[in-house]
This record gives sequence, structure tokens and C-alpha cells, in this order.
Amino acid sequence: MKKKPSSITINEAVARLINLDYVPTGFTLYEMLSAFHEEAEVEYENHSGSQETKEYQKLEISLAIARARWALAQELNFALELELKDRKSELVIASEAVSEVRLCPEKVSFWASMRYGISIPEWAEASPIPAATITNSEQCATGPVQHPWERITIKILATKGLSWSVDNIHQGTKSFAELQLIDKRTQRQNWPALILIALTKGNKFPTTTKPKAKDSTIMSKVRTILKEFTAIESDPFYSFNDGDGWRPRFKLIDARRDSSDRAKKKATHTTLTDNELEEPAAPDFGDQSDEAGEYIREYGR
Repeated sequence: MKKKPSSITINEAVARLINLDYVPTGFTLYEMLSAFHEEAEVEYENHSGSQETKEYQKLEISLAIARARWALAQELNFALELELKDRKSELVIASEAVSEVRLCPEKVSFWASMRYGISIPEWAEASPIPAATITNSEQCATGPVQHPWERITIKILATKGLSWSVDNIHQGTKSFAELQLIDKRTQRQNWPALILIALTKGNKFPTTTKPKAKDSTIMSKVRTILKEFTAIESDPFYSFNDGDGWRPRFKLIDARRDSSDRAKKKATHTTLTDNELEEPAAPDFGDQSDEAGEYIREYGR
């Protein structure tokens, strides 16, 4: 197996995606494909007088494949150009003005497998994980994939944890404890956890028109937790404004009821209507002397 390159050009990416692993020096990908097509076409025409033979049928298939390969290369090239149009694609690892755009092989493999089902196992990380399941935990020359937050969905789970996905492709799950969303003294949700839950309901945080110093500190903790959870370095929230407070750039879903519904249906083996289902239990705030209690006094349940 050939050594995996550290970076590739768009033409090199397209060549590998159509299973062409060698382009001679001095030739372009499309010159090679044109040569293959011309050779197939000449052979096909040379046998045009014997259309009933098996050899003619084989040449007819070869010509169709050459045409399809050419068309596939053109479409993949166009798809990559669209992906890189704003020059901020996660596929790019070098895009200096004086040189050709360079792409990360692992990310090209993941992109192609997710969008088009074209797998390139040797471009995935050296592990038993199939290319189609490579996530942003696998690294290229520049580290974890920096997905735009607008493509991220984070769910709050009934199992007291969070899960996250990119374009509905699951990336990972962690418990509240692992994410430091639990008050260590009381083992109940802490301020950052309660704020995330409130944001799923469309609540504004903070409720005031101007944030207090304490609000900014708490939001800083929320940002840190989300960045470490997803390995995405950019700010997960839009800038504060009087009308919306801090609004998530990602989709945030309270999925605790979904899990509760599934558990109830499994236990009873019956289909329940929405009216028969109860809302997830509210956090247990106890004597309200912990962070949860402080949240209630400040913002209400």
C-alpha cells in the first residue's frame, strides 16, 4: 500500500475518488481520462462491423465506462469546487494565494463517503475504523475538523448527558459528570446545565437587557464545556444583544422526553398519545441552597 500523502490537490483528490491512483508526471488527470476515452472509442469503432460478437459487446461496455468515469470526474471536481468556494472549508489545510489549494486526505475521504458513498480506506486514519465512520476526532495535519456551529446539533438526553452530531451524523456522547455539568456537592445540574436546558425552550439568557459580570462568567463556562465536547474552537454563541441575550449558533434540543417516551412504550408495549405522556421531571432543586436553587431565585423555574 502506498504511503498516504500529508496533503493533496483537487485533481489528486478527484483522481483517487475515481480509483485512478497514478497520473504520470507532465500529464493532467483530464488528459489521462481523455486518452482512456479515445482509446476505448477507437477500439469500439474498429469493431463496429461485428456488432453481434462478444468482443464488440465488451468494447461497448468499456466505452460506456470510460464515458461514465469522465463524467464522474467532472461532477466530483465541480462538487469539490463548490465545497471550497468560500475558502473556509474543513477540507482545506493550505490555501495560500501563491500556491494551489491543498486538501487533507482524511477529510476528503470522510466528505466523499458521507455525501456520495465513495470510500477510500487507505486515506482514513491507520485504525480498524471504516472511512465512512471517521469523525472529527481523527486528525489531519491541522488537528480536529473545525465544523461550522450552524451544522451542529446538541441534544440533552434523559440519561443525564449530551450528544452531538454534524448534519445529523452522530459524533459523540458524554455524561453531565464528564462535561462538568453537575454540582459536585449536591450531584444536581449546575448553572451551565440549567442554562442549556432553558435555551432549548427559547428562553433568553440573561433575562436582563445587560449581562451582569456573573452572567458573563457562567457563559464563559458554557462555551468552554461545548468547545471541549466538540473540539470546535470557534464561539458557539452569537454576540450578546439586548433582545436575544446569548443565542446559540447551533441547534439545541431537549431530547429527555423522547427517551422517556421510548422507555414507556417499551415497558407497556402500547402506543400512548401525547396527552398520556408526562413531561420530563423538573430538576430536583432540593432546599435551593445549591447552584440550581440560586438559578431559580435569579430567573425562576
